[in-house]
Amino acid sequence: MRNDLLPASTTWRLPSQRWAQSPGQHTVAWRGRYLPTSLTKVLNIGNCLGGPIRAINRSTPHHAYYLIPKAHPTTPNDPNLWRVRYDTVNQGRISLRWGNKMLHLGIGRDHNRTEVIALIHGLEATVITTNGEVLGHYIINPEKGYQPKK
Repeated sequence: MRNDLLPASTTWRLPSQRWAQSPGQHTVAWRGRYLPTSLTKVLNIGNCLGGPIRAINRSTPHHAYYLIPKAHPTTPNDPNLWRVRYDTVNQGRISLRWGNKMLHLGIGRDHNRTEVIALIHGLEATVITTNGEVLGHYIINPEKGYQPKK
């Protein structure tokens, strides 16, 4: 460890020896004042300034982290976006979140406790069973909470 990263009053003794001489004095000073600045210096040397730690292609870890593409939510207007939701019919309907609103697709009480798959593309939704039987086709109206079959 480099000497300029340590406070001037620090000597090379075991922590138990330092704290035995003056209990509480070094712990408060070390935790309160010197530790945050020392850690910041070490992080800057290692991550940003090109210290001894290297990442891929000899770049710093900080630089390599920002080179990795980050995940972004897909736009709802994407023509290739199909949402798939696995659900069980409860009280004749399933729930679907659309634009921060909870919508309910009415399937029918005859299908209670049936496992279904909802295929959503844009404002259209199709609900099928796990066997492939189509239970309903829906045109979603975001203004209404309950969506009847079409």
